[in-house]
Amino acid sequence: MSEKLVLIDGHSILNRAFYGVPELTNSSGLHTNAVYGFLNILFKILEEEQPDTYVGMPTALLSMLRMCGKGSIKRALVSGDACPKTVMKAIEEILQTRLWPHYGSREMGLGGAICCTAHDGMHMRENHCITEIIDENGNVLPDGEWGELVITTIGMEAQPLIRYRTGDWTRIIPGRCLCGSEIKRLDFVKRMDPLGSIREMDELLFEIPELVDYCVKIVDGKKEITALFTSDNGEERIRSVLEEKDIRSWNCRKVKWEDLALYPGKRVTRQ
Repeated sequence: MSEKLVLIDGHSILNRAFYGVPELTNSSGLHTNAVYGFLNILFKILEEEQPDTYVGMPTALLSMLRMCGKGSIKRALVSGDACPKTVMKAIEEILQTRLWPHYGSREMGLGGAICCTAHDGMHMRENHCITEIIDENGNVLPDGEWGELVITTIGMEAQPLIRYRTGDWTRIIPGRCLCGSEIKRLDFVKRMDPLGSIREMDELLFEIPELVDYCVKIVDGKKEITALFTSDNGEERIRSVLEEKDIRSWNCRKVKWEDLALYPGKRVTRQ
């Protein structure tokens, strides 16, 4: 049996869902019929088309797998967001296969680096992009040292960038890859975010196997946590991994199919 790639027009499905599903709202009055309809259409596609491969954000994949199970998916290329080790491990345990992390940004034309069969870092597209790691003063660091990723997009014609500071924190892994390639490899990448701790919170909270999605607001130095679980003991599970002195409020409950995603772009926001 040949493998199948299914391309999904998300805008078209959302439009159909919004107008084709009776009006639904959540407790805050937000319309959720588009999201509810979109998820149902997506799950129907997964059931009927039986795709083999997922390409997309790692946390969205983990949420889907924890809600729906593995289904027909055999492998995944994750991109669009950092993939913490906790999230990667959880996905690999469900899929029973290795993940293929990918790194890219709009500034470099999305495609930047991807892991190989050795799964030891991500090989850069060196014919398209010159890669450097710098310290806080702009000094270039040797391979193996952590710092900010700087790129020069020699392959871009419309808007080439020279030593563009990405705001991403990583390192160039020294030496030849086990696959035999000499092409430079990036280690895992995280944002140099002044809000901090997005990756750290993902690492900590997604160890809870029942967690589907969460967001955190920091108010006066304390956290307001909203989280969705596949079980009814979500608050108890979060209390077991976080110190209560740092928590301002909890809103933990069992997830419903009509729930909106809690992660619109940032898990941790500060007010």
